[in-house]
Amino acid sequence: MTLQTGLTGLTGLTGLTGLTGLTGLTGLTGLTGLTGLTGLAGATAPMVNDPASLITTREAIAGPWSPPQAAQWPKMPAVNALDTMNEVSADVRARVLDAALFRPLSFKPEGDAIALMVDQPGGAQTLMKLTRPAQSIFAEQLDLIESYAHIRADRAHEIVAQIFVPFGFFSSIAWLHPDRRKFTIEFLMLVFRLCAFAHLPMKVALGCPRPNAYSPQIQPIVDSPLHGALPSGHATEAFAIGATLAAILKTASPRYASWEAQLLRLAERVAVNRTIAGVHFPIDSMAGAALGLQLSRYLVRRCVPGGSVHCWHFKGPDAKDARTDFSGDAVVGAITGGAAAIGIEKLPTPITVPNPADGDTLVWLWKKAVAEWA
Repeated sequence: MTLQTGLTGLTGLTGLTGLTGLTGLTGLTGLTGLTGLTGLAGATAPMVNDPASLITTREAIAGPWSPPQAAQWPKMPAVNALDTMNEVSADVRARVLDAALFRPLSFKPEGDAIALMVDQPGGAQTLMKLTRPAQSIFAEQLDLIESYAHIRADRAHEIVAQIFVPFGFFSSIAWLHPDRRKFTIEFLMLVFRLCAFAHLPMKVALGCPRPNAYSPQIQPIVDSPLHGALPSGHATEAFAIGATLAAILKTASPRYASWEAQLLRLAERVAVNRTIAGVHFPIDSMAGAALGLQLSRYLVRRCVPGGSVHCWHFKGPDAKDARTDFSGDAVVGAITGGAAAIGIEKLPTPITVPNPADGDTLVWLWKKAVAEWA
């Protein structure tokens, strides 16, 4: 099975119609998109799919009914034993993992902002808050989008190839073949679903119009999604996947420490390509990159002991120089190193993440993924 087949699971992921921003969360019928994930886990079709042949075969060979004795019964595992995770299909695992990951998360509108909240012992706290910019900032950034139009022909093949989850691009950096990295791919699909869970409600809540709603001269070269522009779903997903894959690699071996730079440069290119295509403003990618990095840090902390996660506020109105293009390095510097970046502010109260337990399904999948690289 090639990655592309397992990712026909990418038609499972067309199941996720990918990334139009996920226009296809219908694609989470595209949880048949998770047969996309079954495809990702390398699952195969049933060995026999002809009931009539099975009926006649059983009649010929089964013989008289002989009830099994107690010694022949299958072993019943302990309740909540993780051994069963090895035996279920990837789409079932995905639902179990989603239940564990999404349970503490919720959304809270706050004026011109929407906050992603995490349940805490003293009440829900903000993990990531997005405040939308003034429309004048979007209008000023139209000049930048228009200036990119002359390189659309050069980037069109990348733009189209990145409409769906760009696993092929990440695989060119870190070899994501499903015969060797199936649990890594499953973990990255979990990242993808976490991003969709977060950015789609935030897009809908903030309701920021797309570039072609401002000017008929923008003329995007791919379908402009129907949901809001900010945060960019592609930027959210690409930065979350790149940062999480880097964390898996660095946990597995120090030799992978330098790979993060390439993974995040790829994420930046994916995000900028959406501006070149005419479907996103640079400020959308700035918000999406910050959200994606934060989601990755939260998920990794759910799997690796470490304590707390700093909380962030993307302050769209504080984008002082609206003509400045999106810079992945600036966002990464702000989120990871505390460097100054326009419109990104650390919130005073961090999220406390309990040390993960060995019986946690998220930890189980994390360890499986890390082991594939060790």
